[in-house]
Amino acid sequence: MFNLRSSVTKKFINPVDMCLYLKLNGFDVVPVIHEKWRLIADKDKLLKLSMGKSKLNPKQHREGIVVRPIRDIYVEDLQGYFVDGRLSFKVINPKFELNID
Repeated sequence: MFNLRSSVTKKFINPVDMCLYLKLNGFDVVPVIHEKWRLIADKDKLLKLSMGKSKLNPKQHREGIVVRPIRDIYVEDLQGYFVDGRLSFKVINPKFELNID
């Protein structure tokens, strides 16, 4: 599971609480590579972090990484880059082959 939204508040559950809830209820969550990591403004270092073997299948390169804060950060999003204003983005591993037709 990647996201969880409250049926009561209609808001996303932050990643820490989501993982706890899902694990307690027997659901799988996407693998977490780093829990305590500071965001860097260095494209090359982010790309390097995206490379490596998959946590689900160590024989295969991982597709990339998703970067999101432990607690949600909401940003004013005038151009539609963030879902519901939540900060989250993906860094694609350049070694992962995308077969897009």
